[in-house]
Amino acid sequence: MPFFDIRRLAMTVFALLSVMSGLVARELRITEANQAMEPMTVPMQRLDYNNEICALVKGVLPLEGVQFEGNTVGGILPKTGEYWVYLTPGTKMLKIKAPGHYPVMANFVNLGIGPLVSKGIYYLTIKPHGSDTLPPAVETNYVVLSVTPADAIVKIDGQPCQVVDGSVIVLLKLGSHTWQAEAVGYSTENGTFKITAANKTRIDVTLKSQKANLDVTTLPDVSVYVNGQQKGIGNLALELLPGLYNVELSRKGFRSVTHTLELKPSETVKLVQSEFDPLFGILNVNYRPVGARITLDGKYVGETPANLGNVLTGTYQLSIEAPGHTAYTQEVTITETTPVSLTGSLQKNNTTVPVMLCLDNYGKEVFITMSQWQEMHVAEQTECVKGGLFMLGDNNRLKWSLGCVAKWMKDNPNDNIWIEGYADTYTGTASSNERRAIQYVRYAYDILTKEYNIESERLSTVTYAGSLFFERVSDDWNGILIRCH
Repeated sequence: MPFFDIRRLAMTVFALLSVMSGLVARELRITEANQAMEPMTVPMQRLDYNNEICALVKGVLPLEGVQFEGNTVGGILPKTGEYWVYLTPGTKMLKIKAPGHYPVMANFVNLGIGPLVSKGIYYLTIKPHGSDTLPPAVETNYVVLSVTPADAIVKIDGQPCQVVDGSVIVLLKLGSHTWQAEAVGYSTENGTFKITAANKTRIDVTLKSQKANLDVTTLPDVSVYVNGQQKGIGNLALELLPGLYNVELSRKGFRSVTHTLELKPSETVKLVQSEFDPLFGILNVNYRPVGARITLDGKYVGETPANLGNVLTGTYQLSIEAPGHTAYTQEVTITETTPVSLTGSLQKNNTTVPVMLCLDNYGKEVFITMSQWQEMHVAEQTECVKGGLFMLGDNNRLKWSLGCVAKWMKDNPNDNIWIEGYADTYTGTASSNERRAIQYVRYAYDILTKEYNIESERLSTVTYAGSLFFERVSDDWNGILIRCH
């Protein structure tokens, strides 16, 4: 007999026996299947034969004597209105049987759950087909609300909710509910939603910013303070809550400027400040030797002695330098009200051997010591460019040599020079020698600054009238020495 005939005969016999015995079998149907959001607590856990934590299926079926067949672990736990069934992770099928009902097979993949995972909790709602008297198996479900910004305050049905990383998860009864989200500097949003047994509800909320924008345009060295707190330096784009603000712009050596601004919601305010009133203080430096170079933060400001009344207020690193002496450095703070006075002498440095840059007969730059230069000069073997002595009587050669010095300084922008003027002790009076020495220095200074455009702050000058600084090389020994420092 064919297989299908045998099967049809068996079903007919089963139906006849059921009628004869007075039993009417009913069909079981799976009406809902979903994974719970709550984690499995430790007391709920059960291990399978591989010592892995099982998955838990809660079968909601208000019938007695229900059986479950499949990869079950341990006994079934009857609960009020449901059964707890533990299954090994990876299970895809579960058979459910109840007295007087046809069995039903739960295929978790087809139900949209997929293979069961360890520690997962799942709900299956099973109803006898045609039954209208059974109460709803699931009366609650989850709402997941995501909000931006993540620190917003969220209320559901008027009750505050816990917000974690911008998300709210709440289990609610089936039906309609309300939500509200608010945050400082943002508009308040609200709405309604409905909880159904079929699926959890998802809501995405992005609050609209009502913060104001403050664009500051100023100089690169200006510090910007808002209500006393520094926000940055130079040009800034700030996002602030609506309200009243004091914006202070502070620049070293200048009077601070304060603006009072009222920022309105979603407003953009532009603040431009490029002019500042300077604040000057007095710096009096009375140091020897006369003509020592004075710098503030590396910038040349004058030579000793100097009473400087045009120094911008602020804190500086002061340096005093002179050839053959140890440089002196000190931090000074210049204020608008109290002059700063410094008095003293630089210590001579007898161990320092001056080094000069010269040009040999072939146009090659060479570094030599002072004594080497003297020997080369007497022997007329070199034309000195940096560190050389020049007779004033040959202005054309001196001007050409100063041009070489200017070229060297432009090639070496970080180096500065001393221009030293000398007059001999053998001719003339002390005052006439001093005038000649000043004349030599001024001539070289003017050539370098006016004709070759060398910055004046890179040049320091000093005169030695009636000097025996070098060996006497002629009866009328006058000239200038140019060297790096």
